[in-house]
Amino acid sequence: MNFAIQLANVGSIVYFVCMRYKWLNEINASHIFMAVGLASCLLLITCWDKTFVVVGSERSVPLFVATFGLALLDCALSVIFLPFMARFDNNYLTPYLIGEGLSGFLPTIFAVLQGVQQSESCDAYSEMSVNASVSDGKHVSRLRFSAQFFFVSLLFTLMISWLALILLQILPVCKREVRPVEATERPTDCESIRRLHDNPIKRCPTGTPLYTT
Repeated sequence: MNFAIQLANVGSIVYFVCMRYKWLNEINASHIFMAVGLASCLLLITCWDKTFVVVGSERSVPLFVATFGLALLDCALSVIFLPFMARFDNNYLTPYLIGEGLSGFLPTIFAVLQGVQQSESCDAYSEMSVNASVSDGKHVSRLRFSAQFFFVSLLFTLMISWLALILLQILPVCKREVRPVEATERPTDCESIRRLHDNPIKRCPTGTPLYTT
């Protein structure tokens, strides 16, 4: 499981390569990773307890795949969202960071409410399984709600985040908050910088040149 989570760091590298060769922009990449996370949540909800025989042993393949997908989303989305938020005023970074923190805080609250601290010990479960008098194929769980309910809560959190991203792109009130290109992009090549200095029209709202030597 830890290997699948650590392997998900490759998502940031893939995003960097795609941006380097201009195969994707941050908006398209955001929707792709959100779709991967949504599919991973659905896989968790429906198949988290399913196993398949791999190399002679039963493995929780759907659980590993879904964990990798969600870890891929978690590792790469912060890197992708920051360039998108740079389109807006810096004042909007605070709500963004608060929402990002709550995305990890809310699942933790659900896990505590589920009662993970009350799980039975492995020794007690083993004794229950070995003893023929009580081994009737049933295991009484002390959890307050099922794992599917917890995974559904993750799915709703992800859907809210994706909906917010879409609204930021299509709502007129959000479009009006996007800063002009001159205020968000700084030219990097010498020719663009020279043209910007030679053109007296491109100035900041304060009347001073946008870039000074």
